[in-house]
Amino acid sequence: MHPKKEITAEAVVRLLINSALVAKLLADYPDAEARLDRAAALAGTSDLEGKRQKALAEKAALYYVWGRFDQGLELAGLVISAGGEEQNENRASALNTSGNIHLRRCEFDQAEKCFRRALDYYRGLKMETSIGTVINNLANIYNIRGDSQKAKLLYLEALERFEGQNDIYRTAHVLHSLSQVLLALEDTDQAKHCLHRSLDLRRSIQDHRGLVNNLLKQAGIFTDEQNFNEAGKKLGQADVIIREHKLTDPHLKAYREGEAGIFYFFTGEFDQAEGCFLRLIDLSGQMKEASFLARGYSWLGKVRVFRDGTGAGIADIRKGIELAESGDLPCELKDAWIYLMECHRRLGQREPADQAARNYAREALKQGDTREKADAEIARILGGKN
Repeated sequence: MHPKKEITAEAVVRLLINSALVAKLLADYPDAEARLDRAAALAGTSDLEGKRQKALAEKAALYYVWGRFDQGLELAGLVISAGGEEQNENRASALNTSGNIHLRRCEFDQAEKCFRRALDYYRGLKMETSIGTVINNLANIYNIRGDSQKAKLLYLEALERFEGQNDIYRTAHVLHSLSQVLLALEDTDQAKHCLHRSLDLRRSIQDHRGLVNNLLKQAGIFTDEQNFNEAGKKLGQADVIIREHKLTDPHLKAYREGEAGIFYFFTGEFDQAEGCFLRLIDLSGQMKEASFLARGYSWLGKVRVFRDGTGAGIADIRKGIELAESGDLPCELKDAWIYLMECHRRLGQREPADQAARNYAREALKQGDTREKADAEIARILGGKN
């Protein structure tokens, strides 16, 4: 008979944290929160400060995916300010979480500062997987800001690290992100190749949230190509996964509403499109997610102008412009000016359409478009070729 091993407080704390991570992956956020609270409390009464900070850092990360951003930043700040070099790993984790929250809020400078500080800590600790994760997060900033070439280089660096470690989950994630940049660079074939690789990897590990993201991205591509049959199939497949696996992540739900709304707009189902964008606005407002909120208003206005043939939706587009300007969202702002130009042209209002065209051209040039490309887009819209 082997003697029984004593179950230590440290072991229990470790089990509570690990089980909380499983609950988070299953999107059971309340259970994950309860387990992390128990872990932090037990560590605090057992003189396990490192484990307590670990539990707090994981709780901050939980609040990020849960959409509870203010609480996430507050907790992360406590971990970041904790003293001692022995807390560097927890500090780096909290900095990465803070960066993600700032990025979600489109506070790009603050996000980059957090990510670069986290990267310094992880490099000092020689934690290769975490280094790759933060490089991927830095790429996300440039992706959102429209600097596709810089984003591509960073994604490729992260991809090389994860493939070298045979990290299937993170490889699939970076391939998905890389596809978005390739689409922005108008390399659609390579973007589809990355998405197909990512989809296969995510199926192999039953990453249901990742599968939904992938299917929604494919639905968007097929919608752009006016292959509405395939786009509808991808949306339907995504909805089945959301329903069967009870995925409640508000960010995922908002993404779904946005892609479905665009699909319904282009298929002429304007009432359904309006419903999607109203739900997108509601979800984005609850999350304080400025990018989705700005896009939601811009698209809502476009739907209403196209459906009703009146100027009632113009105010919604202008609300989207206001949000994009105040949130420093260049891509959203450029798109909103396009929608405004398009809607004024559709209503036969040439002078405001021309003014929107000038504003669009200014933003397009600021973001690196050539004058020829901007002029061609204006000519397409004002010429009525929608």
